[in-house]
Amino acid sequence: MKRKILFSFLSLILVLSLIIPIGCLPKRDAATPTTDAERIAALESKVNQLQSKIASLPESDSTDYSGDINALYDEIDNLNDEIDNLNMELDDILVSVDDMLATWEEEQESSDNGSSSSGGEGETTRWTPIISLEQANADVEILTSSIKWRPTSIRDEDTYTITFNMTNDNAGDQQVSLVIVLTPSSRDTLIDISNTGMFSNKTPIIWWDSDFTPSDGVDCRRIEFVSDLFTIAGSTTDLDPLVISLDFDLYYAK
Repeated sequence: MKRKILFSFLSLILVLSLIIPIGCLPKRDAATPTTDAERIAALESKVNQLQSKIASLPESDSTDYSGDINALYDEIDNLNDEIDNLNMELDDILVSVDDMLATWEEEQESSDNGSSSSGGEGETTRWTPIISLEQANADVEILTSSIKWRPTSIRDEDTYTITFNMTNDNAGDQQVSLVIVLTPSSRDTLIDISNTGMFSNKTPIIWWDSDFTPSDGVDCRRIEFVSDLFTIAGSTTDLDPLVISLDFDLYYAK
């Protein structure tokens, strides 16, 4: 599997190198940061310099430095905003690369006439997840735009991490239950039910029951995880949501 991922990544680099003409790239000054990581490091260095400058301002009863200090703090805030924006851009790029690799792998596997460990001969299983809430009123919801899977394509035996945000616009706390259903594309998928499971990897810790169809994991049509009730605090808005992070361990029967 590692060789397959390495081959996929190298292939992606080759494709990008063919698309982007090297001769058209602008020349950069040697002192200019050339990568987002270098730009972030340069901005963080400037923040440290400004903070040191504030600390070095002399204390004096006759001179008011409050205007200079406030201006420096404003500049630090602007630099921190720029760092946050760069980090968001990097996250978006990583998601796009994951999606491109997942699409490429699907195309390769669809043309492969060999057997797959996740289904019958010539079959390829891809799992489609649906996430919903039970015992929640209209003011408690999952922000669907925040749902992210890593890796993005649920196929091979692996640990898949899912994160998303929940909000509660009520003044009081609410108890809710999560339901996560995964449906395979293949109708003869064999699941190792003793190792497949859903687990919390950060607070809040959510406990789960599981429902396989059929229960022995043979010709599995869906995997359904239903959580115990857990509490989401009142007035949890879009600006301060409850962040849910879970690990899904997927194992096929041998």
